[in-house]
Amino acid sequence: VSSKLNPVFEETFEFLVFDASTQTLHMTVMDYDAADSDDVVGTVELEVGKTLGTSRRLHREAIVLASTVKKSKRSKVPMLHFKTEYLSLQDPTDVQDADILFHDIVDDEALLAPSPPLRPFTPRVPSIGVLYVRGLRVEALRSSHASNSISGATVFMQVDCNQEVHKTVKRRNGHYVNFSESFHFIVRDAAHARLRLTVLQHSTVAHMVAAATGSMLSEDSTELGFVDLFVSDMLATGSAKLGEWFRSNKATGQIVANVQWVAHVDDERE
Repeated sequence: VSSKLNPVFEETFEFLVFDASTQTLHMTVMDYDAADSDDVVGTVELEVGKTLGTSRRLHREAIVLASTVKKSKRSKVPMLHFKTEYLSLQDPTDVQDADILFHDIVDDEALLAPSPPLRPFTPRVPSIGVLYVRGLRVEALRSSHASNSISGATVFMQVDCNQEVHKTVKRRNGHYVNFSESFHFIVRDAAHARLRLTVLQHSTVAHMVAAATGSMLSEDSTELGFVDLFVSDMLATGSAKLGEWFRSNKATGQIVANVQWVAHVDDERE
């Protein structure tokens, strides 16, 4: 933003926290320099544990100025104002078995007593969650043409969800191709979110030409096929072993992946 006495940054950021007791939120205030590298003005650190307890918190933290910043005795200590919201995620495997709720021995008098009126039940709605994608593999990848022009070709995978895109490293095509990468996506609208797994062929020739000519053009790649998975299909099970075949005018093959959904759930029952 432009230089002001009280600049306001209309930005929202999301982070996946594995251990709130040890992790720290680190923020740096920078001075933009169009002609040179940006300068550090100061930093603020906040223990993630201090964001727990309530859904949202307003923080007012002093900015620790960098040693290169000139300090005036008359000037006030600069402060950084920001809000945090911590959402805990529910592990889908941590579900109580309904059968264990019926363990009390009830006498005849209790059985004959009139039942209380049933309250309307509203299912728990997942407001936000994390989608994990691991164990990516492509099997039996063949060209749709008789020449099988992609035998031994260099391929990679692109994984995208809610406009966030990740790519694997490039591998030589064989009977099956394993990709060791794992990705995660923060999903806010699970009912409409879609995960797409795409197989692409990397053009080695285009890459060699660009390197020889010093071109800054992006590397060429060809989409061979893709499969889609809707997150809403996983809300009940929490995890899925995906093994879907695709067929396009370029190639056929099977995409294998392990997908897990871990949700934060808002209980909207009164």
